[in-house]
Amino acid sequence: MINTIAGLELAQIGWVVPRVTGQLREDGYAVISEVDHPIARMAFFDTSQTMGVATEIMGITPEGWGAIEQMKNA
Repeated sequence: MINTIAGLELAQIGWVVPRVTGQLREDGYAVISEVDHPIARMAFFDTSQTMGVATEIMGITPEGWGAIEQMKNA
């Protein structure tokens, strides 16, 4: 499913920004799901009322950056 925001077609919006998840929680957005893997941490927020989509916030761990470098060098 493709969603349109401000004339742009988006399948997913993801930000890698510290403090964003805390701000979203403080602003009252419900957490749909959280995933904590060794290579990344993700949180999904219900922003459907304001943006028309769910929002994923993803942070890559040091191990994740190492995996990315290994894939680049493969």
